[in-house]
Amino acid sequence: MKINHLYTIGLSALLLSTVLTACSEKASAPVPAPPAADSGTADPAASDKETGNTSGEQSGEAGMEVQQNNSESASAERPQTRTNEMLINGELSKHRAVLTEGDGYSLYVYEELQLKNNRLFLKSNPEYYAEIETLPADFNLDELRQQGKKELAATSEVREYSGDTIGEPLTNAPLFLQAGNEKLLKNYVVWEPKGEQGYIFRMNQPVGEEGGLFNPLAYDSLASIQAK
Repeated sequence: MKINHLYTIGLSALLLSTVLTACSEKASAPVPAPPAADSGTADPAASDKETGNTSGEQSGEAGMEVQQNNSESASAERPQTRTNEMLINGELSKHRAVLTEGDGYSLYVYEELQLKNNRLFLKSNPEYYAEIETLPADFNLDELRQQGKKELAATSEVREYSGDTIGEPLTNAPLFLQAGNEKLLKNYVVWEPKGEQGYIFRMNQPVGEEGGLFNPLAYDSLASIQAK
């Protein structure tokens, strides 16, 4: 299988080094609580752990059956499958994804993940998930910012990040809000693919080793979303 591109996932160290200096709502880097992560918004607790890709690698070809069944009606303009070599926890590993159809959109879903009822979740632990909501063409970003802050407020103090502090491949997200505590990290992300409608990604990431696998794969899958 041809490797299309290489994603560099590794802001955990950056987040850990800046968590003590973040003192405003718009900080220079995410101030996560301790959920395990290895992507644009990681947690300092997880950065001290060695988390591998064991659960994802064990799923194998059998794990693609559900995605394959949903891929037939996805966009014919994009390849039905792709394999990416990704840097996860300092190690390169290959991951295969199937173009899968959602509610009015399609995106690449990795074999360790599953898309069902507009929720993208980790098969080995469905508590790691991202809910996908399609936005109307006339959405108001300021209104969404207030909505997102209200939704995340129960978790902890809400912080907003942008640009390189978010991490690839969601660097260009128009809105990225995050709140976390010792048990859970939540993200509220507005994503607007170039020339297309926008989406909200509500990400739920408990504390745990699975976060080191979920975040890089989920971020990449979400960034691949396109309207049908």
